Amino acid sequence: MIEPGEKPIRGFYQSHKAWYAESNGIKLPEIMFGIYWKNDGTEGEMAMRWIDLCNETVPQLEVYRDAWKVLNDFKDVLDDLAAVNDINITDDQFVEILKKRGFRDLTNYDDDKREGRF
Repeated sequence: MIEPGEKPIRGFYQSHKAWYAESNGIKLPEIMFGIYWKNDGTEGEMAMRWIDLCNETVPQLEVYRDAWKVLNDFKDVLDDLAAVNDINITDDQFVEILKKRGFRDLTNYDDDKREGRF
């Protein structure tokens, strides 16, 4: 339930570094990012996944249909990605872009802290 006065935040989850990564078979870097409500889901979420392509691990942006509306809110991130066009950035470099743009790390790194860092 969204509480009165609550505002959503820009956040991200590093699925491949979360406590559940191994049990879910997440081997390559995967970063979910979007606009999140504390207790009630997301306004829109997308993924930057690193995939194997022609013997190279490369980043691929994946946007779900219910997140198209928030693409406009991420113009700053898209501009930063355009600045590194055709460069094979790492997951750590992408996290730096997100942090620079005010995204909060919500990753559940520890099984004892499943609520993340909201």
